[in-house]
Amino acid sequence: MNKEGYGPALLDKSSKNRNAIRGREQLLIEKYGDAQSKGGTSGNKINGISDQNKKRKKYIKTAKREFR
Repeated sequence: MNKEGYGPALLDKSSKNRNAIRGREQLLIEKYGDAQSKGGTSGNKINGISDQNKKRKKYIKTAKREFR
């Protein structure tokens, strides 16, 4: 992504909880303008978690609880 002008990656948060990590990724995609596949402006072409994923709410809830 450096070549596309985004600069080096920086650690945002860390966790050993996989569900929290999935949720955090999705929250950040949404924060930075949504996935390009949904007409968004973030650097992500697709969402980290599909809208049809049955565990989506669980991932988001876990991330919010863990990372506040």
